[in-house]
Amino acid sequence: MDIIKLIKNNPTITVNEITEKLNSTIDSVRHYINKLKSQNLLKHEGSTKAGKWIVIE
Repeated sequence: MDIIKLIKNNPTITVNEITEKLNSTIDSVRHYINKLKSQNLLKHEGSTKAGKWIVIE
């Protein structure tokens, strides 16, 4: 399962939760999220704790 699918299923998922589900490191998950953001495929709205992810299609 990839990051986009996880976010689509749960827009309020945290980076730590993504890391656990993918059995990956937090640095690699953050790197991939930053890559998706720079490609305008993903954005985060709201605060760190109460915000949500938006997948741009």
